[in-house]
Amino acid sequence: MLTKPGDVTLSECLRKRKPAFIYAMLPGQEEMNFRLLCNDGLIFDFRHWRSLPSLSEAIVSVLRSPALARCLARVDEYHRALSATDPALALYERFLAAVPADQAPQRFLEMLGENVP
Repeated sequence: MLTKPGDVTLSECLRKRKPAFIYAMLPGQEEMNFRLLCNDGLIFDFRHWRSLPSLSEAIVSVLRSPALARCLARVDEYHRALSATDPALALYERFLAAVPADQAPQRFLEMLGENVP
């Protein structure tokens, strides 16, 4: 799926084991989703899509390459890790690992939609 890294879209891609090719993102939550999942090898970075001779050929190339099998293996590992722990706790721990400690409380409240002074 060629998409932005929104929460619901990426959750569905991961759950259904469909590769996600990220072409752009909005600042904030989508950036955090992108960083976390890209660092874990769960999505493909296609932010450079405009410089490709053919976007469709580039996607097909990934789908035919060993990179797809590696990505899907990581997705399987991701599912095993989530099923072994409390999903909410696992996501919160990943959030804390991705955000600088001095920004974590403010960023977490922003994610919850709370007004932060």
